[in-house]
Amino acid sequence: MPPGSMSRTLEETPIAVIDLETTGLLAGGDRVVEVSLVRINPGEEPRLLLDTLINPERPMAATEIHGIRDEDVVDAPRFRDVAGELVRGLHGAILASFNVYFDAAFLRYELSRSGIDRLPPYICLMYLRPMLSLGTRCSLDDACRAHGIDHAQSHQAASDALSAAQLWSIYLDAARRSNIRTFEELARLKS
Repeated sequence: MPPGSMSRTLEETPIAVIDLETTGLLAGGDRVVEVSLVRINPGEEPRLLLDTLINPERPMAATEIHGIRDEDVVDAPRFRDVAGELVRGLHGAILASFNVYFDAAFLRYELSRSGIDRLPPYICLMYLRPMLSLGTRCSLDDACRAHGIDHAQSHQAASDALSAAQLWSIYLDAARRSNIRTFEELARLKS
């Protein structure tokens, strides 16, 4: 995290939860086909700021995972068309995702193609769950089930981002109960 980010309080920091669906597993060779961004400002309910299919500018793949086909994205915007809106939604926030290392790699690649070279600081909700002693590292579906979150549409970006935002609320409560107030204190939990 950049200097100063670690001392930010968890409760007073905006969180931008992102979920991406892609044509495969390798950023650069594969491309984003759907993006959703949920913004959680302190004291407010999560808001879905961005939810769109993306034309990957290549043939579709991984349809068996997310169900998105070539004909679904033929008239969709390209990533560069929504990059500005996405960056505005990320501004001043900590980026969060259930598997942030996957999403951040694709986000970094796609933003760089649009001339944007920086990502905000980020946090992985998949690893945060065991760090807060809320259970083992698991899938988003399993984490939602364990915490009573309805998550019926797996691998649909808006559904995944909204469910992950609900997990953040549960994790924030767990941090509060453990007297963890800042990102620096949270980072000390890493093994």
